[in-house]
Amino acid sequence: MHSSARSWNVPGLFLEGEVTPVTVLQVGPCTITQIKTAARDGYNALQLGFGSRKPKSTSKAVLGHVKKSGKGPFTCLREVKVSEVKEFELGQELGADIFHVARLST
Repeated sequence: MHSSARSWNVPGLFLEGEVTPVTVLQVGPCTITQIKTAARDGYNALQLGFGSRKPKSTSKAVLGHVKKSGKGPFTCLREVKVSEVKEFELGQELGADIFHVARLST
């Protein structure tokens, strides 16, 4: 599973007498705003909301959509495919612990 993240500017990390360049990412909390199932939509996926946005800066259609989750509105909405949706609930918050590392940069 992959997701959107917010990058924080960090010039470097001082470890063992050396400065190591790093990138700090904030992943989550992400709120499940919609659950798509193979029976209804043809595939299994979760729509995740991340960040916060002022309601006056959001369209009424999006406000109505995210209202079902009990949270929001969000800065970012992303859909991620999953193998099973049984373990997830609408409005559930997900943290970075559910994501796996897809690629390491060196």
